[in-house]
Amino acid sequence: MNQALNQDLQSFTNIQNQFGNFPVFTQNALNQSLNLGNISTELSNLQTKNSTASSDNDYINMMNVLLQINLPQSVQQSSNAASFPFIPLNNTINLDALVGAGGGTYDSTRQNDYLNSILSWDLNNISMTITYNEFSAVYGFSVVPILDVATLNLAESQPINNAYLFIKNSGKVYLDKTYPTTGSYYYVPLTGSAQTVQFATTQLFSPDQLPAFIAPSLSQISLTQQSASTSNNNNLILIVVIGTIAVIGVVSYILIGKWYQRRYESYLFKDRNDLYNIINYIHASKNKGLKGIEIEKNLRKSKWTAEQISYVMKRYAGKKVGILGFKKKK
Repeated sequence: MNQALNQDLQSFTNIQNQFGNFPVFTQNALNQSLNLGNISTELSNLQTKNSTASSDNDYINMMNVLLQINLPQSVQQSSNAASFPFIPLNNTINLDALVGAGGGTYDSTRQNDYLNSILSWDLNNISMTITYNEFSAVYGFSVVPILDVATLNLAESQPINNAYLFIKNSGKVYLDKTYPTTGSYYYVPLTGSAQTVQFATTQLFSPDQLPAFIAPSLSQISLTQQSASTSNNNNLILIVVIGTIAVIGVVSYILIGKWYQRRYESYLFKDRNDLYNIINYIHASKNKGLKGIEIEKNLRKSKWTAEQISYVMKRYAGKKVGILGFKKKK
């Protein structure tokens, strides 16, 4: 019982220390998604009960509570991609959500015309970049993705009236501010000035399938003009195709980054137990107050190679390893 409780207490401390390297919004979202507030209370209660427990039944009850906590040993940023362009997709646009936000009404028989017109408006009026981060929980030798965090940066443009950013409320969604809702969507009124919106979700997504869209009020859409101009339609198709290729490139880069991380790590540590042993040694040494240069010296004495030591020290410290734009953390 004591060993299991101490392990969870140590894991909780490790996670709290790791969170200090993350932005405040990310810390709050991870705290909520892992339910760390309640876990902290549970662990404190178990410490109190453990100090006064006197029977087997007391220890059994405490162990049952401990097993339900299911706290990971650590949390790591498993991948990221910075500042890639927002490419609108018509299959993410929900006209009913737009109506619910006060964006007017539409003719359901011409839904595709509205979607194409909204896409055209987005491409002509909106400049938005996305920063994407994936976070994973480490349970023993398993690394489980638990949260995706997106930062949406809208560049300053011409004044915009009655246009909205919609974020789908799927799974558990955490937002940087309180936004109004309509149906299963949050929406953010746009002004044309620079705006930043952050959200995190346990409903994991790939960067090319952002669960969000931007749309103006339907009164700003001219269906007749869109339908009459073959040239405009061809231009729209060309822009969307080019945008899709750009998104595929970004996603491919992310996948290559993940592959590189795993392949390089496997190259350095044929036996994955060696990796976890050296990480545990570094953590224990840090707790004893040893400095990085002393830890590296001790590792060299233990016959670890300079490349292995450099990789694990960077990973433990949360520094970049692998190709540019990707981080792998302990």
